[in-house]
Amino acid sequence: MSNRKKILVLVMSCNKEHFIAQEKVCRETWAKGIFDGNFPDVEYYSYTGGNNKGYVDKRKHHIYCTYDDGIYKTFQKTCECLDLLSKYGVKYDYIFRTNTSTVINVGLLKAYINRGLDDNVVYCGELYSIGIPCPGPQFIYARGNSIILSRKLISIVLDWSKYVKIPDLLFADDNIIGNILNTYHVLRFEPHREYLKSYGFAWHKSLPKESDIVLDNGCSSWTDDDDSYGHLKNFISIQIKSYNNRTEEFDRMRYISSIVNIPKTDYSDEFEFIDKYSANAKYFLNDRKKNISTYLDFNDKKRAQKV
Repeated sequence: MSNRKKILVLVMSCNKEHFIAQEKVCRETWAKGIFDGNFPDVEYYSYTGGNNKGYVDKRKHHIYCTYDDGIYKTFQKTCECLDLLSKYGVKYDYIFRTNTSTVINVGLLKAYINRGLDDNVVYCGELYSIGIPCPGPQFIYARGNSIILSRKLISIVLDWSKYVKIPDLLFADDNIIGNILNTYHVLRFEPHREYLKSYGFAWHKSLPKESDIVLDNGCSSWTDDDDSYGHLKNFISIQIKSYNNRTEEFDRMRYISSIVNIPKTDYSDEFEFIDKYSANAKYFLNDRKKNISTYLDFNDKKRAQKV
């Protein structure tokens, strides 16, 4: 019996011109190897909202959801998407959820998952704590543009989703998914941090080099412009979103995709990098009351005791 896992790469998009065009570029660049059959057991689907009927188009590899495309409806849209995958018989062991402004190293993603994961743990590129209850304001959760969820965790999220009442503002799907899973562990008297793990995340020119904002997650900064293969090969996901000029993202996605998606079979160097970072991971803290945005050590026991 094969130990290879069925991986579903799930790209959240919406019905706005920029995102429609960008998702098309995803298919033409880093996801092209999936459609060409270069990654057996890896499948790609995108999803949008605002449709009058919810369904899965297996030919187009797209899920049409009925919920609105707005940012504060993303939880409902994502849950509907996951439900539709089940109803239409789309099989998977793990879902990798991302978005249209992130380049994925598909080969490294596949190798990382097939190396063996704990189905109780959320694996992600970056960890967040931004003052929004999750369920408490200092709780940490996984940022949604690079997150691996097992079938078990997805089942918990869908089962609990019927009890979730969402305020009108500030709550995107990654926060609510984190809230559900953190609450699940709290009610079992389990420390929620033990069920979160970061494999690292690369930023690429998301802010200009001369920016006054200094944000570094321990392996990449928001102003990072290192586009060498030796650097970028270590990351499952690379954020190419530009906070200054979003039109720059298309050429950047094409360029970065050409660098990282090189077929290979030995990922031992990348695993060494990931394991080292995971043991010393950082999380992004955004404290609006104190006007603080910074990265802190995830394994800081003194700070963890305050949560």
